Amino acid sequence: MATKVTVNLPDDVVNALGVLADKRGITKTEALRQSIVNEKFFQDTHDNGDEVLIRDPKKDTVSRVIFR
Repeated sequence: MATKVTVNLPDDVVNALGVLADKRGITKTEALRQSIVNEKFFQDTHDNGDEVLIRDPKKDTVSRVIFR
């Protein structure tokens, strides 16, 4: 089941959402849904005391993402 939600977003955020949707070949609605699911994953990971890492294989470096 789906619930319709209306949101007000600044133009730059709507443009960013459009870029994400276009790159993935999906609708803005689906891009927004995926973004929310991803944010929840990151928040849950942080809340569990775990870390999110970004590995750059070209530079052979690992960076930690810090949430506030």
